[in-house]
Amino acid sequence: MATLLSSIAVSNRGESPPTILEKYVSSVTRQGIYEMPNVRAENFFKTAVCGIAILFGMTCSGTIAKHETKTTANKSNEEMQQLSAGNRSTIAESFILVARDLDTYSLLRGTVPNLPDQAAEFFDSHTVVAVFLGQRPSGGYEIDVTIETDGKIRIKELKPPAGAMHKMTLSAPHKIVAIPTVRTTPLSLSFDETWQQRLRSYNIISGEAVVSKGAGTKRNFKLNGSIQMLRTGDLVTFVFDVNTLRLLDIASGKLDPANRLTLNRVDVFDFDGPSANLCSGVGEFANSERDLNLKFEPMRSTPDGPRTVASIKATSPPTKPN
Repeated sequence: MATLLSSIAVSNRGESPPTILEKYVSSVTRQGIYEMPNVRAENFFKTAVCGIAILFGMTCSGTIAKHETKTTANKSNEEMQQLSAGNRSTIAESFILVARDLDTYSLLRGTVPNLPDQAAEFFDSHTVVAVFLGQRPSGGYEIDVTIETDGKIRIKELKPPAGAMHKMTLSAPHKIVAIPTVRTTPLSLSFDETWQQRLRSYNIISGEAVVSKGAGTKRNFKLNGSIQMLRTGDLVTFVFDVNTLRLLDIASGKLDPANRLTLNRVDVFDFDGPSANLCSGVGEFANSERDLNLKFEPMRSTPDGPRTVASIKATSPPTKPN
């Protein structure tokens, strides 16, 4: 091996291998920085690696080929855009906000001012997911957001390895990404216990919906299912699982001082096909947030498209004392 490395390190000017190698070895510094007289370092290492590759039956073509790793990651991960990330945030609790319209995105920009401008049309094909980890005792904590092959968005906390060196200062990591989405597919999130333990569950105790299409088609539904909620300050996110209405969406909004809330966009999926109709929602909490009342109306629709009007009453089971 030493003989081969000596021979492939020769420049094109006919110098003998021992002479060049001796000059190279004699120029090694204490700092581990290598300089080879009359031979450019980058050319030497390219040549050396190619020589080693030849020993193992590989080929070289004048440049060192990059090692390519096969991956089964969803292509959507490559199309996911990171809009903001860092170890500081004004939100000190674990929280997730989903923006599928410009107004909700504006709410997010009130919390994270460095977010880029977006046009309203951007949200026809993208959803912005903002993930806040909450306050942590030190640096080294991160947020991982990936899109699984089934389209589910998976969110998890990455903790620093035991014994790792990191800043011993408080941190509050956040990560905000734009994910390519289509209106014909419900948004699906999966997150670990960091956020699950902050969810508040509501059971639908009564609800009804009227879905109309065109001039004469109208269907009435009794609603059942559940709603889960994340809240921080005046920001709130709902995870809907209303099967009878195929309301499987995730929507974020804002509470006013009177505990009235506004959801700018909620997608209700059509029963007769993969299309969705857009609704806006208003509601309020009562009884120390144990009771939740919501109403949905069409946000916009075409003359022949589906239109949904719905109302939901839900209640949260009392928390058990520790």
